[in-house]
Amino acid sequence: MSNLRIYNTFKTIFGNLNILIENHKICEINFNSEYSPKTISNQKTFEFDIRKIFSPDNLDIPIKFIGTEFQIKVWQAVRTIPFGKTVSYNDIANLIHQPKAIRAVANAIAQNKLAYLVPCHRIIKKTGAIHKYRWGNDLKVKLLDWEKNHIENNLDMRSELLSNS
Repeated sequence: MSNLRIYNTFKTIFGNLNILIENHKICEINFNSEYSPKTISNQKTFEFDIRKIFSPDNLDIPIKFIGTEFQIKVWQAVRTIPFGKTVSYNDIANLIHQPKAIRAVANAIAQNKLAYLVPCHRIIKKTGAIHKYRWGNDLKVKLLDWEKNHIENNLDMRSELLSNS
């Protein structure tokens, strides 16, 4: 029996957000066109309130991790980073009780296919410098600034997410 995969693209203030769902769980989210409906077999489109993804309380959204045991452990740790906060690769390595695995942690984070739900944009170098982001450093800075602005000004972040273009 084949898995039912459904896909849709949503316009946001951060650009197009592509979501792939397999068996009722989100398995991929990206801000670029890494895949298109033509590349997904047995696909259907769906509607989804994407504002939930960008909410600080998005941990109840069902997701499906696809990766090694170590990658999944790292991604689960990254999901615990609070909205608007940043941590270092070292912090994540310590959180998973593997303080010497900083490079392996960075590699696992680089393989994250669940943009924003696994908030790897909140990972920075221990020096405080912005480091590589799979979907571009400009977007990483924009996401961090957006979160910071909404915390500092106590704004409802979901009201502006949808793009009018």
